[in-house]
Amino acid sequence: MRTIPSYLRVVGYTTFAFLLFEFIVDSGADFAVEKHPVLWVVLVFIFFFSIVVELILAALKNILFQSLTKEGETRYLEAKKYRKDNEFAWLKRTYKKLLGSKPVDQEHEIILDHNYDGIKELDNRLPPWWVYGFYATIVFAGIYLARYHVFGDANQDQEYEIAVAEAKLEIEEYKRTAKTW
Repeated sequence: MRTIPSYLRVVGYTTFAFLLFEFIVDSGADFAVEKHPVLWVVLVFIFFFSIVVELILAALKNILFQSLTKEGETRYLEAKKYRKDNEFAWLKRTYKKLLGSKPVDQEHEIILDHNYDGIKELDNRLPPWWVYGFYATIVFAGIYLARYHVFGDANQDQEYEIAVAEAKLEIEEYKRTAKTW
């Protein structure tokens, strides 16, 4: 069973309360805490109350751990260690795969024959994330070239002129509708 760290739960409770206030309290275009400053007091109370609840839960967990037998303690600690070792295991595997490096004990396979002042050079391959990023820039450059230079899409100056013309039309429409009020 995965557990969320207590500090994240406290921040989550407070954020949830803030968003709930914003949803429930009718404050127009302003934030609810700006229009009703008393909500800051309520949010601070919720923040400190959630800290107290987390402290009580930690104390209860400590009391329950101390009441375990030696066999129960060892089983609990082994299960906790197993969870800790497997926590973010997929992220660690992905990181190692994207790094693409060799372990230190296998570096003798990639050492180049020359050295400078006792410094040996490794023939490392580029990390896969770097290679994928390079390929992505090549694809982006091809799309950009085709769109703006081959098919003649609007450049920055033309896009600016189009946006200014649209804004002027919107302003005129707003002025017309404002006169009818």
